[in-house]
Amino acid sequence: MSFRQSELSAAWAPVPVRLAVGIIFLAHGVQKVLGHTGLSATWGNVLGGLETFAGLAILCGWAVRLWALVLSLFVLGPIVFVRPPQGFFVLPGNNPENVQYGFEFPLALLALCFCLTLTGAGRASVENWAPPRSPDDSDVGIGQVQP
Repeated sequence: MSFRQSELSAAWAPVPVRLAVGIIFLAHGVQKVLGHTGLSATWGNVLGGLETFAGLAILCGWAVRLWALVLSLFVLGPIVFVRPPQGFFVLPGNNPENVQYGFEFPLALLALCFCLTLTGAGRASVENWAPPRSPDDSDVGIGQVQP
């Protein structure tokens, strides 16, 4: 593989990961906001709103590293505190109350979000369509006036 091919692969590799993660979190966020989970209305709206917004941002490719890091921390909760007693695997039951929700799916989402935190949005993203910043902008901090 030539340098050009590996450079091209690195630029486009995060795109399908970003699209999958964005769609998954968008769908799960909307599900929580609509109340189709066992969460209270307040927690469903807060967590669902966060997942929905972060899913949309990742899907579009806006601030992907930030939102992927936030979602990594967000999905770490079920892996550590909620799912371990139910085991690793998702095991089907006779009805929804008998299903054991292991931590394999949140662990996969954690790995995907961590990859996006490291790689960023990839080539096809809002981040890459934004106009480039001028070199002088990097020296201006919050509350400082540009000369």
